Amino acid sequence: MTTLALPSGTTDADRFARALATLIGPSVTAADGTLMAEDLRAIGAALADAREAIARAVDQAHPGTTTDLLPDLEGEYGLPVGEALSTAARQARLLAKKRSRGDATRLGIERVAQTLFDDAVVQTLAAALVEGTDPAAVYRLVVLLGADWPGSPSGFLDALLAAQAPAHVTWSQARTRGVRCAFRNSAADSRCDVDVLDR
Repeated sequence: MTTLALPSGTTDADRFARALATLIGPSVTAADGTLMAEDLRAIGAALADAREAIARAVDQAHPGTTTDLLPDLEGEYGLPVGEALSTAARQARLLAKKRSRGDATRLGIERVAQTLFDDAVVQTLAAALVEGTDPAAVYRLVVLLGADWPGSPSGFLDALLAAQAPAHVTWSQARTRGVRCAFRNSAADSRCDVDVLDR
């Protein structure tokens, strides 16, 4: 049995060099210190660089991972260039805009909301609860933003849902489900006005 002498090392260039040496077979000696090993490492480094460039190009084409092309994609998606925002916030806006062009179901709407607000949940009323009183209520959604509640309804999210949701569907934004306050608390931290009342 022939044992191949392969370049050692843990870098991507080293791994590519070993793969190349294995493909070539025992016709060459690629042990560490030989010119063949260094040649294969140089080719391996070029392959590693090419792979990284391709992966980066794929990232730049996707709204959720782009960095270099953020201003270009924001313009393409009809968004103002958000230079005052963090890169992550700009990527989330782009991804939410892209997703809002797709599935108009409750789950699709929830996915768009969760792109911007991690804790977002979309809730609806079951037809059995409202069929005798207000059947159209089944077409009203409540987007609960939970701990991510920004303090007032997100105009950007509203604009996305207006493009995504069917024309007969309406929605509102809220922090969470709660109960009616017995009195209006005037304290600065009062959240009585941002909770959706349980039916």
